[in-house]
Amino acid sequence: MIDPPSFLELARQALSSTRRGYDLLAPKFEETPYATPLEWLRSSMLAAQERYPIETRKSRGLDLACGTGRGVRMLRTYCREVEGIDFSPGMLEQAERFSRGTDGISYRQADLQDISLPTEHFDRIVTFGAWGHILPSFRQRLLEQIVSALRPGGAFVTLTSNEPVFGEKRYWFYFLFDLAIRLRNLLWFGEFHMYYRLNSTRRLMEEIKQILEGTDHYRLSVEPLPGFEETPLALVMVYKASA
Repeated sequence: MIDPPSFLELARQALSSTRRGYDLLAPKFEETPYATPLEWLRSSMLAAQERYPIETRKSRGLDLACGTGRGVRMLRTYCREVEGIDFSPGMLEQAERFSRGTDGISYRQADLQDISLPTEHFDRIVTFGAWGHILPSFRQRLLEQIVSALRPGGAFVTLTSNEPVFGEKRYWFYFLFDLAIRLRNLLWFGEFHMYYRLNSTRRLMEEIKQILEGTDHYRLSVEPLPGFEETPLALVMVYKASA
């Protein structure tokens, strides 16, 4: 069993750049609250399979910002081949270790803010916990890449969070955390990007609708995460209809 990171280790991450911070935290990342809970991953992927089923024997999956590979390993249940992409070498090293002995899984290092994906190549594309790291100026291009990379009959699946109401504890946590990050980046070398308010369901829906405007073969849906209806979590899916 891995011990959770100490306060000092978390502080070192917070004072590093985004990539360096995750490299430092990678060996103990699975024991941090930053790792997307397995129950959320399981619920998301099961809901996608029930709504937009894919044939395991022939399908390809992709996990963007895969971290230590939790989503990749779970997506392998539904896809014959799964690729995980992350920009942290340390996280990918752990992902390779956890996936050792499992066929059909591969990893590569790349920055989602400057990535090119093959057209109509994947049946299922997922990303969890990444939106807070992707700055607004890069999001439209990334979403265009994702939509273009879907095969007919494929779907993009992600989790977001509904925006808190002004005055709620969650509102003040998001506001103060994002403000602290912005101040930290003004005063410290090596920017760290993690803004909770960029993970907004409303923001992502507006961005996707803008990309899909004028198309008639994509279906956009949003719903509470099954089994977690009392939480702010929202399951967002983009389905590409078969010709």
